[in-house]
Amino acid sequence: MSILQSICKVASLALLTHSGFVVAQSLPGDRIQATGHGFILSYSKAYYSNHSILVEPRLTHEENGTDFPDGIAPERTKFTLVPIAPAFLKASPKWRQDEASIRFIPLKDGAVKDYATAYPYFYKNYQSLKSILRLKDFKISVNHDLPDWNQGDCIQSIHAKSAIIETPWCVGLQYISTCLQEATQLDNDRLYYKFEGISRDEQFYISIEIPITHPSLPMPAPGLESAAPPIVDSYFTRAEQTLNKYSDSSYFPTLQSFKDLIQSIKPIK
Repeated sequence: MSILQSICKVASLALLTHSGFVVAQSLPGDRIQATGHGFILSYSKAYYSNHSILVEPRLTHEENGTDFPDGIAPERTKFTLVPIAPAFLKASPKWRQDEASIRFIPLKDGAVKDYATAYPYFYKNYQSLKSILRLKDFKISVNHDLPDWNQGDCIQSIHAKSAIIETPWCVGLQYISTCLQEATQLDNDRLYYKFEGISRDEQFYISIEIPITHPSLPMPAPGLESAAPPIVDSYFTRAEQTLNKYSDSSYFPTLQSFKDLIQSIKPIK
């Protein structure tokens, strides 16, 4: 090990954020360790430049006051990573600095009388994911939504690279998706890696959403916005099949980097 590697191995940086004290430790190689609010994880410096941690406030269905379930869930910890643009998109106006988020959502909340009533959409999503993980089976088809803790007013048009991932602490479902309100061509501006998981002690729901890109995109589709439903479905079916054929390492970030991130997640005892 070189002197520089030795220095990197032991170096640490204390960061003070608006949400509390966060510790980021430089690890051997290209990984950064982030610790805060009861959790620890590490991420690759090749894909993320920085991070922050905060606690998002509880929002119940009654407090929300509308039928749109945006953010309805217990108080939760959110790790935010700042993505780095891939080389093939750095000069493109299509590159967006959307955040990468990792959330830890408690599956119990003593502050409410009935968890399922307080957080009905999230609870239904949790039950759906729990069933999938128990049976090790999930349906993949165009316009059939897979679990997503806070899906907005949109439809998951694709579910590429779908797989169940297990770690000593959690088990969950990964997929690459795009959530659209209307049919439009698939490109790097709308593609996300998703992981929806449950801790093995069933104390936490883990939701990861990270922008993901591929150098082959966009996948042109002239006139798709006004096309008939069978044509739209055919386009997204083909898009999903195409994305599934690409190697895991051809994506940015790579799928292995997501697995490494998930494997690194642990609670702080």
